[in-house]
Amino acid sequence: FTMIGYKSHPDAINALNAKLAEFGAINLRALRSGVPNALDVQRAKADAASAWPPRLARRVAHDAWDRGWLSLLDQWGHQNDMRRASGFSHAALARNGSRDRNDDWGDTLDWPAADHVTYFRRQGRAAAVVTEPYGNLGQLDDLRRFLDSRLSVHLPPVKRASFYIPGVTFFVVLTAPDFGPIKWLDDQQTFIQPWQGTRDA
Repeated sequence: FTMIGYKSHPDAINALNAKLAEFGAINLRALRSGVPNALDVQRAKADAASAWPPRLARRVAHDAWDRGWLSLLDQWGHQNDMRRASGFSHAALARNGSRDRNDDWGDTLDWPAADHVTYFRRQGRAAAVVTEPYGNLGQLDDLRRFLDSRLSVHLPPVKRASFYIPGVTFFVVLTAPDFGPIKWLDDQQTFIQPWQGTRDA
């Protein structure tokens, strides 16, 4: 776990430590031991970035949050034999990446629950779309109706065990129906929403 620039910005590290303490996690000095749940750490970074420390410290905190988000996405992708990639349509995903220029279904981000979207490829082919929306379970029902069984919707055991703002945003994975099971990170399966002390979505 690294935070470039934090040694020279005590206000930023203090803001992060305060958030970690607030959620009953541990402070940054102990992070190198690998003890905390990675989603607890990411949630603390997200909250520190949205707090109001001095401007420079806030920017450093936001950069750490962003790097943490991308790092968790990369870990999850690696566990599922995928890599982050540029965008593609839902149609390409439904066809496992094969080309059909006449089908542009889902070619934009104008679909239910599209927020903080990340695309993944496996061996160069469209493999999965991750969206991490705010909202409620009804929004996910809208997404399923929109997909009309052309794609499968996967959620981790703890539905808000996301990487963007853990405990707040959902973690929703779209794949072709024949993709197979999703491998969730251990931290996604053990994450407990800190302010509720529950694993409920």
